[in-house]
Amino acid sequence: METTAADDQARAPGPPFQPQERQLYVLLIVLLAAYCLPIFLVTILAGREILYSTIDGMIGTNLIKPLQKVAADQSRYAGSIKNLLVPVATAITAANYKTIDLTRWGSALFLIPLLGVLACVANALMFDIRVDTAVIPDADKAVPLISNMFIETATTLSGYVMMLVGLKSTQK
Repeated sequence: METTAADDQARAPGPPFQPQERQLYVLLIVLLAAYCLPIFLVTILAGREILYSTIDGMIGTNLIKPLQKVAADQSRYAGSIKNLLVPVATAITAANYKTIDLTRWGSALFLIPLLGVLACVANALMFDIRVDTAVIPDADKAVPLISNMFIETATTLSGYVMMLVGLKSTQK
């Protein structure tokens, strides 16, 4: 027995997606993923260095130096991304919050930034604890900068999560 698209749609949980809603979800997920991808990458690389490092489970200079550059001048590197992606995602979400369904694709709009917050906190903690300041030059100055950069990013992402939860909780 063959099934049609209408049959498949009738069995799918939740209301059917309209093409405009699908574009909205894809755009928001891409914006949030683009913002969180470097955070997740640093988490993976730092965790790998801690687990498989030859210098007693410490994070090495290969990861510290690029992050030190970014953290030293956030407005030049990370700030432009933060000032572009997060406000656009927030504005689109706020304007369309009534159509966002947090049970299907919309769950990614909640989970991506929430996981980003957790990764930022983990990154800040890893860099505070697992950097050998005696071996890496200027690490005593670089580590607080890097850690603060991740905490600021977590604050930005948690603001988005709180906005989304607040909008959805007030919806009737």
